[in-house]
Amino acid sequence: MAGPPRLGADGIVAEIAIENRSSYDYWAIRRSGDFYSLSSLSEDRQRPGHVFFNTRIVRATEALLYCARLLSRLGADPSASLVLAIRYGGLRDRRLSSANPARSLSLENAACAEDEVEAVVETTLGQIESDLVILVKELTKPLFVLFDFFELSDAVYEDIVNRFVKGDVS
Repeated sequence: MAGPPRLGADGIVAEIAIENRSSYDYWAIRRSGDFYSLSSLSEDRQRPGHVFFNTRIVRATEALLYCARLLSRLGADPSASLVLAIRYGGLRDRRLSSANPARSLSLENAACAEDEVEAVVETTLGQIESDLVILVKELTKPLFVLFDFFELSDAVYEDIVNRFVKGDVS
């Protein structure tokens, strides 16, 4: 079921649900500028029971850039304070791996014991693009640590984020 975005009393809402439940996306933006998005894990279509660290980095990057560009186009002040939160759910018993075989992990035996985690960052609209790698790391690190204390080097974050910004999803 996919329909066009709908105008509601407090803003715009869009919902896209694939009938066989393989994918779901929902987003809403209120007149106040508050934005909410809910998406199924794309990993479930490729490798059920897994979370791809590189995909989560790309999705966090995409969310931050979308927020920055949307609010900028709506005329928001670059010094406006923003609080961004990402909640990851349905994690229990999933394994951390990579969508890219060149970025393989040795952690695939470490199952997540928690079912959900949330990461929150505070910044200004004008700082999102200049602090993009730092913000992405802050939004994904709490997820990754649930998988046997997994941590990525700053260089890996920089590589994945900068490649995405250039149009290369890795």
